[in-house]
Formats: sequence, C-alpha cells, structure tokens
Amino acid sequence: GTCFLHYGAAFFGHALVTCVALVAALAMYHCTRDPQRGFEETSSSREDAVDDPPGKVHPAWRFLLGFAGGLAFAIEYQAAVLCIAIAIAYMSTRRNWNIKAILLPFVGAMIPILATFAYNHAAFGGPFETSYGHLHHSFSKTLHSKGLFGIAGPTSASVHGLFFGLSRGMLLGAPIVMLGFFGVRMLWEKSRGLALYVGLGCAAYLLLITGTLIWHGGWGFGPRLLVPMFGLATIPGALALSRGSQNLQTSLLLRVYLVAGILF
Repeated sequence: GTCFLHYGAAFFGHALVTCVALVAALAMYHCTRDPQRGFEETSSSREDAVDDPPGKVHPAWRFLLGFAGGLAFAIEYQAAVLCIAIAIAYMSTRRNWNIKAILLPFVGAMIPILATFAYNHAAFGGPFETSYGHLHHSFSKTLHSKGLFGIAGPTSASVHGLFFGLSRGMLLGAPIVMLGFFGVRMLWEKSRGLALYVGLGCAAYLLLITGTLIWHGGWGFGPRLLVPMFGLATIPGALALSRGSQNLQTSLLLRVYLVAGILF
C-alpha cells in the first residue's frame, strides 16, 4: 500500500536505501538489545533466540551496522541523517562505550564512504565534489543553489502535502507508514536502541524533506523522497497493527484503512 515498488522499479536509489536501512535496523537490534527483554514472549523462546552470552554482541553485527549506514550514504547523500541516527542510537547502550565496539562499525562505515569519495574524485575532480555541483538544467541549478543544496526549512505546504495531500501524502499514499508514528512508544518498550534509531531516522528524514524546495518529488506519484524511511516506519507500524488486532472494532478499522490505501 505504498509507492515503494514503483520507485524500486524506477531509476532511483530510494528503495535501495530503504533496504539497507532495514539491514541496519536488524544489526541495531542485536547491538543494543537487553538480554532480559525483547520481542520474545516466553522465557523458552528467548533462550532459543539469544545466540550469544548475555551482554555480548557478535562483532559481525557491529561491523554490519556501520557498513549498512555507510552504504545508505553512498547510495543517497541525504541518508547521512540515518548515519547520525545510527551513531546516537548505538551509543545509547553503555556496553558500546569502548574502543573495540566503536572501531568495528566505524571501519564498516568507512568502506562505502571512502569508495564514494573516490568516485567523486574520479567523476567530479574532488572527494567532496558531488553531482549536485555539476547539474545541467538551469532549473535544477537554481533549485539546488538555494539554502543547503535546496533545503531551506519546513513550510506549511510541504508538511500538509506530505502528510495529508492526495497525490503526495502518506495518509492514503502510505498508511502503514502513518501507523508507524503511533507504534514508536511500543517499540521503545521492546528495544530502546532500535526505537531511537527508527524514531530519529524517521524524524530526521521528515525534517529534511519537508524543508526541501522540491518536497513533492517532481512528476512522480506519492511521497517519493520519503521512501527511504518507509521500512523503518513499518517496524513500529507492525506493532501498532498487532496491538490494534486485539480489539475487533479497532482491527476492522485498521483493515479498512490499509485496504483503502492499497486501492488508492
């Protein structure tokens, strides 16, 4: 019930960022989870699900977390906000406050980031030169020269359009994403590190895109520029659906809402 598949088939990086953002979410869960709590409902299933000793995190998860964040940036520069959200959420857990725990994700992130700098140098003449500095169309040049690469600040038109607009809004264009806003607190109760990453990542993308002058995403349908946060928002969205299914009336309303979004 979103425009994810449409933009996944078009020549855009948004859907790829969605995927690596979800990989980072899985790694974040393992890097910050409390062995005494989580998504498991029973003690027996919790014991089966925990592979490592209590409090210990496999190094591969730390490396994958950094690599996924760096790869998101390599695909789309705007995804740098996800890297910031990853860093804050990761450091919110005290057991990650040591050199080894910091070094592994840093090395993972540097691989795709340095590759991006090398590409920029080869293509545009410098590691910090980007495609935005070499635009062909005069309209694009003017657009991206205002503010910070075209980002000036949220407006009432962009906020209303991305949340409630018929052609660009999430209300009918991405209902599972809208439900996610109501499930962040439930996610916090289960995994605080993951909730921080999801909450900060989605909030940062909303602030970023509502502040850009081309928030509507051009000719395409739906909230194109918000696609990278769709996967993250769906995690608390699933929790909201699970909670809503416990009541018959709420469950029916949610099903009607989701079907309306899919049909739309």
